[in-house]
Amino acid sequence: MGRKGNLESQLDRIIHLVIKEDYVTGSFVQRKLGISYLGAMNVLRKLEEFGYIEKGDDFTKRRVKKHNYIQ
Repeated sequence: MGRKGNLESQLDRIIHLVIKEDYVTGSFVQRKLGISYLGAMNVLRKLEEFGYIEKGDDFTKRRVKKHNYIQ
């Protein structure tokens, strides 16, 4: 995927990855998707907007809201 993947496919991929985590950070998203830190912040904002993670600033870890996932 890398840098050429679109935001929707990146969101799909990271959602599957964060299900297993209690917290997620920008650097975690950056490493897993192979994107820039700014791109990772955009992904975190979308995850926050959709209610998958708690609100926070760009420099803190965010708690994953496990109840939003279908088990």
